[in-house]
Amino acid sequence: MPETYPLVSMGQAGVTFFFLLSGFVLAWSMNPSTSKRQFYWRRFARIWPLHALTALAAVVLSLSAQGDQSVPRLLASLLLVQGRFADPHWVYTFPRV
Repeated sequence: MPETYPLVSMGQAGVTFFFLLSGFVLAWSMNPSTSKRQFYWRRFARIWPLHALTALAAVVLSLSAQGDQSVPRLLASLLLVQGRFADPHWVYTFPRV
């Protein structure tokens, strides 16, 4: 729909701004006395549990729709390495229902 393009195209700037702002906030909030190990553990503990929960929801929805399930793709998603693959079936793990 050509009439929505100007609105949708602004999303690219928003995503870029989000990443810049996130990097700034992470760098600014880093306490010099905090070890790298503790810093990365806190990041992991903040991100991964919600990711695992949404992956579980995706598995449940995929099973209910009798979609294609793949254990290796699920493991890649849980380990947050699915983006390393060029194949969209790996990147998105489960097909859209």
